[in-house]
Amino acid sequence: MRSGVEPGVEATDVIRDPAKWDGRAVIRLTTTSAGRTSSDSVTLGDAPLLTQHHLQ
Repeated sequence: MRSGVEPGVEATDVIRDPAKWDGRAVIRLTTTSAGRTSSDSVTLGDAPLLTQHHLQ
């Protein structure tokens, strides 16, 4: 990869129904150079929603 590339993933909503989606996403990067392909993956989990209460 070229210098300066910054891949990113952004979550813009909360998990409303864990039966439909458990909050995990698999990110896979595959590169090919000189006829050789390399691949790697990582599993990310969505952080739980934390709220504040003014009496805490």
